[in-house]
Amino acid sequence: MKASPFTLFFLGSALFGCGHEGQVAAPSGGPGATPPVEVAAPYVDAPAAWGVFHSKRQFMTVHLPEGRAWHVDDHTRPELTATHPATHSALTVLLEPAGDLVGRDQCEAIARKKGRVPAGDLRTLESHVTVGPEAYDTRIWVALEVQPGGQLKGHLFAFGGMIRTCFFFHLETSVASLASEGVLSSRLALARTRILDRVELDPPRVKDGAKK
Repeated sequence: MKASPFTLFFLGSALFGCGHEGQVAAPSGGPGATPPVEVAAPYVDAPAAWGVFHSKRQFMTVHLPEGRAWHVDDHTRPELTATHPATHSALTVLLEPAGDLVGRDQCEAIARKKGRVPAGDLRTLESHVTVGPEAYDTRIWVALEVQPGGQLKGHLFAFGGMIRTCFFFHLETSVASLASEGVLSSRLALARTRILDRVELDPPRVKDGAKK
């Protein structure tokens, strides 16, 4: 899947239009200059290359490009984490009880308080409210982080709340320079439609001995 024009537009605006100190400069060169070579690897789009991981602890199923290449840890931390070294990507997902009635705003505040949102300079590419997964009231936030040396890091967040439970999703992925901004945009777009949108939550469990 190619990156959406919407994401590409805002990615370009974040890089060039804000006049932020330390922003990445556009490549320059006179006639005959060699254009930068895009060396970063995109996510594999072929359905056969995708894998599925089901977490009994998180009560959810996630789909991952090149599923066998992800290093999944569903035991060390409260969150399920997965890393993909080839694309410098990391995924964090979590369902957790909140104690009180919550919506997206309360669950985002909880995630920030617990340090799940990076403290760097994250520039918003997209932000909107939706319903999902299931009936969760959710804010989706796509952001860009320009790091020292010109590295670009893209972030895809989802903060969802339903009754007394919070849903948290964060995928981050990075490329070495502006030359690979197209790859970064395509990864974020694919992560939105093929990872986040396809998160599957387990049906409510029935306690042992309870009537079905």
